[in-house]
Amino acid sequence: MAEQPSYNPFQARACESSICRKVEVPEVRVTMQSCIVGQDRTLLNRRAKHRVLTIQEKLSIMNAIQHGAKKSVLAWKKGLPLPTVCGTWTAREKALNGAPSNLNCCRLRGSSYPDTEEALMRGPKNARAQDLPVSGLLLTEKAQ
Repeated sequence: MAEQPSYNPFQARACESSICRKVEVPEVRVTMQSCIVGQDRTLLNRRAKHRVLTIQEKLSIMNAIQHGAKKSVLAWKKGLPLPTVCGTWTAREKALNGAPSNLNCCRLRGSSYPDTEEALMRGPKNARAQDLPVSGLLLTEKAQ
C-alpha cells in the first residue's frame, strides 16, 4: 500500500498568480497586514481604493459603537481600516452638531456667504407656498 502524505491543517496551500494568491486554510484564520481578504479567502496584495464616507455612513458607525459594537469588528464588517472608524468616532461631535438635511453628502462645510444663501433658500420656498413659478432668472435677481 502506498503511504499517504501527512495532512497538516495549519499549513497553507497557495496557488500563485500575477494578481492574487488563493490561500486554502481549513478552520484557521489567516490575517495579513496590508492585504485585503475577500469572502472566498483571496488575499489581494494591493492597496484598497480611497473611499469617502457619507454622513449617513458615519452616523451609522457612531450609532453602532454607541450601542456596544467593537471598533475592530465594525471596521472588518464594513471593509474599512481601523483608523478610519476610530477617527469617525473621535470627530463625532463635529458630525452630530453639523448634520445636514442631506445625509448622502460627504463633507460638512458651511457657506462663505450664509446670509445670501439663507435669503436664496427663503425666496423659492415663499414662491412655492404661493404657487408661483420659480425660475433661474428669479434666483439670479435675488442673489444680486
